[in-house]
Amino acid sequence: MITDDIKSIIIGIISGLLVIYIHSIYKKHKIRKIKDEIDLLEWEKSHIERMRRSSIEMSRSSFKALFIVLMFMSLANLIPEFFNLIGLGSIMLTKIVSLIAWLLVFLLAQKFWKRYDDIKNYKEYIGKTEKKIEDLRGKLD
Repeated sequence: MITDDIKSIIIGIISGLLVIYIHSIYKKHKIRKIKDEIDLLEWEKSHIERMRRSSIEMSRSSFKALFIVLMFMSLANLIPEFFNLIGLGSIMLTKIVSLIAWLLVFLLAQKFWKRYDDIKNYKEYIGKTEKKIEDLRGKLD
């Protein structure tokens, strides 16, 4: 009877320590994730600022965006031909991979479109971004 009580106490202590350890790991991960998000927002803000100030930076970024979208469009068109070449053109995998590539094209185009809208509505974008950064810093405190 005493040994059962001691086993229960030991199991309870070990379980409590395990919960505390897992919680500390989760908290550190959450703090790191928030800091990374703050860094990303600050980088985006500075990038939009540079693009707004410099027509050269705007052109460079526009051409990079255009070439990335065109590259993924080419990849999406090349995938079915590649699968046909290696003899796997009739399986559903070809269509799924091609669909994923076209989805990436759409998502990239949407992202770049949003970036240029942010430049057009610069003051609103900066206000929203600053508010997000402050909210995230508030979570860190």
